Amino acid sequence: MTGSGRQTPSSLAELTTLIAASPGFAEVLSALHSGRSATIDGAWGSACALSIAAISSADPKRTHLIILPTIRDAEEFVDELTDLPNSGILLFPAWESLPEIIDASDSVYAARISAIRRLSQADRMPTAIVTCLPALLQPVPTRASIKAATRTISVGDDLPLPELTDWLILRGFERVTAVELPGEFSIHGGILDIFPATEPDAVRIELFGDEVESIRSFDVESQRRLEDLKSISLTATLAATPPAATDATPQTGTGSGSTTSSRKGKSKKTTPESRPADAPTATASTAAPAAAPLFSGETESLIDSLSRQTIVILTDMQQAISEGRMYLQRLSNPVGLYGVDATMARLLEFSSVTIDALGVDGYEQSCHLPIEAVERFSGSRRDALVELSELLGPSDSVLLCCHNEGEQSRLKELIAETDSSSGTSLASRIGLTTGRIRRGFRLL
Repeated sequence: MTGSGRQTPSSLAELTTLIAASPGFAEVLSALHSGRSATIDGAWGSACALSIAAISSADPKRTHLIILPTIRDAEEFVDELTDLPNSGILLFPAWESLPEIIDASDSVYAARISAIRRLSQADRMPTAIVTCLPALLQPVPTRASIKAATRTISVGDDLPLPELTDWLILRGFERVTAVELPGEFSIHGGILDIFPATEPDAVRIELFGDEVESIRSFDVESQRRLEDLKSISLTATLAATPPAATDATPQTGTGSGSTTSSRKGKSKKTTPESRPADAPTATASTAAPAAAPLFSGETESLIDSLSRQTIVILTDMQQAISEGRMYLQRLSNPVGLYGVDATMARLLEFSSVTIDALGVDGYEQSCHLPIEAVERFSGSRRDALVELSELLGPSDSVLLCCHNEGEQSRLKELIAETDSSSGTSLASRIGLTTGRIRRGFRLL
């Protein structure tokens, strides 16, 4: 909703531009691009997502690490950002509870590995990585481990299938008659179908003898060819071996994401001495029975993979910190995870901006968005439209977002019907576009 004197934007891109034109926003961008930090307040509703879109659009060559308070917030935020400008977006998710062992079909693990891989590819750097503090507390395999666990198959390569079969099974892939799910592979003559969890679609590799003739992605349901590929990179780390059933002695090994590893991480960030006081540790009297280690090799933090040019964006920072502490408390034995204080300290070494609805003190450069909150409408769509007409001021106008063109067409008809039956004049004051806006707001 836009206030008096503003022209109604016709798209989310135009709305993003309007927010970026707010007083002080350009100064915030200048501070971030010169290595300093800033704050933006007044980001009610989905104005937060639009502000982030404006920041990332201003310098799409940089990576922007966006930190939400909870795991669910991060997942929903990705959907909201997808329809916004320059949306090269990755989700770096978290496990709600740590798995005892990881297999090749684990979608959370695959997404985390995919993010690390993308950060190591200079020509495919993501514009934005959306995550939450619990995800950053959980370790990942080191970049060296991921590189060692990745094999690239290209057209023209020699590919002995027996050796590849052993490699896949050792890393948790399941051999099936027909590939349907991530973590599966099948072999029929000289055709290998494989569905890596790190890829959006299954891949078919055709061989003549041991030579790779063609590689293409395909839809597992229709078997339809999607895209011809020159090569495919398979990343599959070895699963850690669970401890024996009688081994319940708590350990304080670090960096492995587990409670049983006795390895000492090489990274400074993963030593017990460097963990903050808020990171719970196991003791002989309080620890739960030891859990299986997550990875078979050394680990590090996602933060270790970030370029120094990365801009960190914190939304509702105090709640994010609180959620991080509560996450550690919920785990029966969080030894091996990073502490909240240490993680926040590392994040704030980057250029950072804190975005919140309420004011945030302590930053030299700040921007107050001219935005007000709008209460969620209740009842049917028709009732909501009548309620909206009563809420609008004489010069107010509205942009409504629909998920698709069909929904947009139906809403247009409903607005006309409401105007006819209720005597409103909404059709001239409402603009329709496609996109996702989870929470409304009023731009003054």
